[in-house]
Amino acid sequence: MSPTVPSAGTFSVKNTGAKTLNVTNMLLSGTSSFSVLDFGGPFSLDFGESKTFNVQAEPINPEEHGSLAIYSNDPGDPVTPVELYGASLVPELL
Repeated sequence: MSPTVPSAGTFSVKNTGAKTLNVTNMLLSGTSSFSVLDFGGPFSLDFGESKTFNVQAEPINPEEHGSLAIYSNDPGDPVTPVELYGASLVPELL
């Protein structure tokens, strides 16, 4: 097994509805190679507000897949799925 270099990305949650959006949880599934670095627990967003999160991937396989479920009080989409993909980089040994 070769050591891999973690990769990172971001995603945002934005309230486009008329009422306050309450996000109650975020759950990762599919693999343990992904982590949401700055989800500190439930939060609320007023209309037009957004919050950005950092995601880190540290896949063991060259390409890994996972998913994130975002739970909220959105009546049309109480659980919003986000597909996560990561690619590992193997550092070159000199």
